[in-house]
Amino acid sequence: MKNLILMMTLFLSFAFSQPQGFVNPLEFDNTDQQRQKVISYIKNGTLHKYCDSEDDACHPNILQLSQADNLTAFIELSAIQNKEYLNRLIDEYCNSEFFQCSYENLLKVYEENFWCDVGIWEMRDEQNSDFRNIVILEIENIRIQ
Repeated sequence: MKNLILMMTLFLSFAFSQPQGFVNPLEFDNTDQQRQKVISYIKNGTLHKYCDSEDDACHPNILQLSQADNLTAFIELSAIQNKEYLNRLIDEYCNSEFFQCSYENLLKVYEENFWCDVGIWEMRDEQNSDFRNIVILEIENIRIQ
């Protein structure tokens, strides 16, 4: 019985672990070893995404652009303020066989699902600037009263 429980525990830990080579951006310590690991993970992920399929997308320019986008996303993710939320996203999305766990994808999901991280005044949608002006006016009206 103990062996069965141990086997199940080991199976589940491997089944729900992050992809091989993945470096959590929040745990990045900027050592040469981790930098090489991040670059290797990005290169391997890009090759898998574009070159392991029947598509004709396996072109050096496409690979280079995708790798640059992923590296930029990694840098942005390493500066995220809401670390708990990002760790939950990593746990949820990178432990799924249906989601390609690239830094670019994680950043997109993060931005789409947690727009408040950068602060309400720095939202990217232009329509939100109108909302900001309304809120500022409301705050000023409250101060005046």
